[in-house]
Amino acid sequence: MSAPHNWKRIALELGIPSVVLAIVLTMPSYLPRISVHLVDDSFNSSVFPSKFTISNDGLFSIHSLKFICQQIRLTTTASNEDVGNNTLVFLPVVNKLSPTQTADFSCYGMQFAGVTGADMGLILSFRPSFTWRTSYRCQRFYTGLDTYRHVRWYGEPFLSDCTNPVLKNAIQSANSH
Repeated sequence: MSAPHNWKRIALELGIPSVVLAIVLTMPSYLPRISVHLVDDSFNSSVFPSKFTISNDGLFSIHSLKFICQQIRLTTTASNEDVGNNTLVFLPVVNKLSPTQTADFSCYGMQFAGVTGADMGLILSFRPSFTWRTSYRCQRFYTGLDTYRHVRWYGEPFLSDCTNPVLKNAIQSANSH
């Protein structure tokens, strides 16, 4: 008679750790997965990349999606300028971005004469579905030469911790307004 009781105990002892292990191993799939792409990577000597497409590649919606386009370095025909001391505010993209949904947004007002090279940061602010806290993602875009020696925009992967000092200061500045 004790055999069925032992099987229940063994099943319980194996089942609970298995469920916990499954939850822990699948946890990364619950995190927001956002991707941003340039609509046009060609370089114009007076305008920063103007249009981006953002997509939600995660399992859950993201909310209150906002952005900042921050210049990190700007090289002009006149000199190298270190810009980024302007007043920053987060601009809205969409209130809710469902899984597999995309949205377009633009960096307006980023025009300079005689630009020969540039480095900019894109800061995204959003709230995942399962928390009230705001999360940030940063992505760097920079100019470089392609194989035909044409200047193009290139993007780096997202930095979840926004370690670039200019971008960290931009977040703090925008949150203080």
